[in-house]
Amino acid sequence: MIIPQAPLPSSTTMAIAISGVTSQAGVSVASKTTHFTTLAGADFSAPYVVNPSVQNGQTVGTNAAFALQFNKPMDQGSANPAGNQYVFLYDYSTGYVAATITFSSDLTTVFLKPTANLTASHQFELCSYYMTDLSGNPQQNFCASSFFTGTGTDTTGPVVQQVSPPSGLTGVGINAPVNILFNEPIDGASSEA
Repeated sequence: MIIPQAPLPSSTTMAIAISGVTSQAGVSVASKTTHFTTLAGADFSAPYVVNPSVQNGQTVGTNAAFALQFNKPMDQGSANPAGNQYVFLYDYSTGYVAATITFSSDLTTVFLKPTANLTASHQFELCSYYMTDLSGNPQQNFCASSFFTGTGTDTTGPVVQQVSPPSGLTGVGINAPVNILFNEPIDGASSEA
């Protein structure tokens, strides 16, 4: 972690050059340079979940994977600091569910993939507490409560119900959002461009 001694300059492209760093075993890290652009001012707004992949009362297959989309990029290190589960899936009957946690390339979506199929006919919660965004702002805590697993795996593929802008439409603004409505939640990792 690099903590600047003063605020970064506003609206400026910044570079982080990583070179000469070694592991405790003395093995060098491959050199890497990344870039980012700062805001016009400081960011003090709390991040929040805008789209969970499961809704209250929904029934999912025992092979379901889950996602939480936030309104801004999140700090990957805040998902599971020092072994504490800040993003988790909870089975009301058996407790915490072991899951692999990954992030979308833009850091706005957290994916949870259980390491084994979920137990059939159980009640679950998908929660996120105490995560922070890239500015260190703590999130508005979230819990999608009371969803259930069915009696088996889901083998039916999702169906596209609507696309906006619709096919054949002309005069679409260059800043128009593109939306796709499916009949069920999809695996966000499968949609990464």
